[in-house]
Amino acid sequence: MQKAIQAGDIVRTQWPASIRDHINLYLGSGRCGASLDAYGLMNAHYRGRFAESPTRTTLMHADHWHRGDWGLDYWLPVARLVWADAPPAPPPEYRQHLTLSDGRLVTEMTWPGLALTVTNTFHPGRRDLLAVEVGYEASAPGAMPDLLLVPETDLKTHYDQHVTGTAEGLELDAAGGAWRCRVRMGTANSVVALRVVSAAGKATLEAAADGLRIRFAGPRGRHLLVIGVAGVSRQAELQAEMAAATDADRFAAEAAEAWRRRWGDACIEVPVPEYQALWARSLFWVLASYAPDSRSPAPPHGWSGVGWPFHFPQDVSYIHPALLRLGHLDVARAWVDFYRRDLETMQSYTRDIYEAEGTMWAWEYPIGPDSRLLRHGTPNWCQFEIHNAAYPARMAREASQYARDEGWTREVAWPVVRESARFFGSIVHRETDGTWGIAIEPSFGQDEMGGENARNYLCALYGAAYSLRTALAMAEEVGEDEPALAQWRRILADGLAFGRLWDEAEGVLMTCEGQVGTGQFGKEKHPVQLNPLIFLPLGEADAHVRRAYERRYDLCSRAHEPFFHGWTGAAFWLAASHLGDAAGLTHDLAQARPARYVDPAWTTIYETSTAIQAPFYVTSHGLALQALNDALVSDYWGETRIGAACPAEWGEVRFTGLRTADGRVHSGRKTDAGWQVTSENGPSGAAGRS
Repeated sequence: MQKAIQAGDIVRTQWPASIRDHINLYLGSGRCGASLDAYGLMNAHYRGRFAESPTRTTLMHADHWHRGDWGLDYWLPVARLVWADAPPAPPPEYRQHLTLSDGRLVTEMTWPGLALTVTNTFHPGRRDLLAVEVGYEASAPGAMPDLLLVPETDLKTHYDQHVTGTAEGLELDAAGGAWRCRVRMGTANSVVALRVVSAAGKATLEAAADGLRIRFAGPRGRHLLVIGVAGVSRQAELQAEMAAATDADRFAAEAAEAWRRRWGDACIEVPVPEYQALWARSLFWVLASYAPDSRSPAPPHGWSGVGWPFHFPQDVSYIHPALLRLGHLDVARAWVDFYRRDLETMQSYTRDIYEAEGTMWAWEYPIGPDSRLLRHGTPNWCQFEIHNAAYPARMAREASQYARDEGWTREVAWPVVRESARFFGSIVHRETDGTWGIAIEPSFGQDEMGGENARNYLCALYGAAYSLRTALAMAEEVGEDEPALAQWRRILADGLAFGRLWDEAEGVLMTCEGQVGTGQFGKEKHPVQLNPLIFLPLGEADAHVRRAYERRYDLCSRAHEPFFHGWTGAAFWLAASHLGDAAGLTHDLAQARPARYVDPAWTTIYETSTAIQAPFYVTSHGLALQALNDALVSDYWGETRIGAACPAEWGEVRFTGLRTADGRVHSGRKTDAGWQVTSENGPSGAAGRS
């Protein structure tokens, strides 16, 4: 396990030659996180600093969110730790090391007269805290520059929103090294706190115009800065958590042990360095972004502070199967718990927007309760991607299979699946050919380059087929007599309107009805036709799906360049893995670098090719984890398959602790004689590790 994780460690021994191409590094606890610059601080885009840097650096927390226009909820940056004055020149001697196994970033810098080490640690058990250890040796008084902890109170965000706020000092104990501040931004209302624990030297706190100034005195110093964030209602819990952090070494040791538990016991070992590093880093970014909290999951870029600050059920559903395969059932169940708790809100939303039954789970999903989402307009048509209703159903179904907890399945998972099916069952209608189609307004398709309010979106038909089939199977398992069962059986028996989408000239299904010839073929942003291979298991791939897979590079805009929009490239990887196409998987992974879909060091997957300003696209990292895991162990088609998409050049690949829905835990390796595999029954109802 340790070897598999260490392959993803990141070591940098030179100051970045170009800030424009530099990738700031992301750490997190699952509830709280930050992007950190080359100094190990958060200077990028603070008062024009590093203006050429592609990404801002900031501290984020799950409690700190704002309900803005159209009823949309989005997270806001809460604070940043920066140089109080102009940043020092690049250090002649430099080393930055991210150790994935203990979630620690160590930045060592040496200038004439000053040697400085900044160590950042997030603790997956103390999820509201960022620990920053500052250690230095200086040859002259005042050589160690001051730091500034700055609450964020002015932000331009998505959909042309400008949010401003206030930072109100609550406590400043200069002698005791403690500070608390209340930060309000729009409807966000949180406490930011700092506690200084000094093992050597002296650190003093002073109120500053834009935050808190931290001064250092003495020729050498070693100071632990414990930064905490929580919603105002949780400030007593936060203070208790911070009070327990009394020693830098102890905190680091406890955090390392907590990370060991958080990583768990499942891994793969692929003898291709860049792919093994991608696996380890992908899992680290996922664990940094998601904790086993029954609350809204993080946005697509986690707590890195880049990209969209919204929760998308579609995106987390692309990560969910990887969590299950790797034994992180606690996080996977927590997401379903969250959707179940929000069921009535989504039912109300569905009635108001669609005049339909069941739940059309929102695209940009509410973070908090009592949402009046989209009651007074919408920023774009993507809000009406009706295929989205299927993804919470898949998460609920598969979490229940892995959990094997009858009570939880009945009370939590089944209602989520049932209401998704009721939505699709209430919006289908008979077409003239006797099949059941979908035409509803407002609506939009998964292909964001398509039009709105079309008939028979392919993605929605796939969503309906999956949700209805799954609901029928679960109803029998839990002994529920849902009144709509007979209607759902009739719909599936008659068939959905896939035949109306057949494009004879191209030999694939269109993304929606009415796009023959001059339609979307070759112009798609995402490969909608591959949905049954990657997102919604609908049984063995039929000829239409296999033909779409063969033409995957023809489907999507610019894919042959190669250039991948959003999660398209990673979707190709997963499609190849699930179809058992080892050569295809090798080919598609090899396109990542020329497409600039990953950086040269395979540190991160960008949201889109060349989009360096949007690293740590955790959505695609989830797809990458699935593709690599499932090449070795997969039950996507129902039965467990070992090594179905394992490329020959992976040689003596190994895997340990990979789970399947039948309750089995698989470990094995490939040898010249073939696969050697052991499969054991896992613990019934295992809830993962917290």
